[in-house]
Amino acid sequence: MLTKILTMPVQAQKETVWSVLLEGVGNPERFIQGLGSFEMLEESETTALRQVKIRNTIFKEKLTIDSVHGEIRHELLDHPAYSGTITIKVVPTSVQNPMAPVELQFFLDLVPRFPQVLRTEEELEIMNVVGAQQQRIKQAAEELEKGL
Repeated sequence: MLTKILTMPVQAQKETVWSVLLEGVGNPERFIQGLGSFEMLEESETTALRQVKIRNTIFKEKLTIDSVHGEIRHELLDHPAYSGTITIKVVPTSVQNPMAPVELQFFLDLVPRFPQVLRTEEELEIMNVVGAQQQRIKQAAEELEKGL
């Protein structure tokens, strides 16, 4: 089981980071390192179903968008190596100061489909892709915030 929480401070307002996350739903190539292709299969205001190819792995994922709580949940479907979810959340660091930085949190809760096989290399690859995605979201939000 791969269960990790990755957090990163972002010098931007919650709404700015949220807008970048929403952009990533329809334009993931800007944020996901190694994305070979993607196809939006279904899309509504609160959900999306898309097929992606990251490196040489093709799979579907269902995205659940919760704007009230500032999170997007990615549920892996048809992934050859893992089942589970990756949840991305924007969390204010101060309730009293809306200008305070926010925290960009990634919650990984992935289960190997074949637990008997050690997947150290694949887990490291997932962590690299997620870490790079988190950094790209941070950079985009901070640049957007400076431009305002």
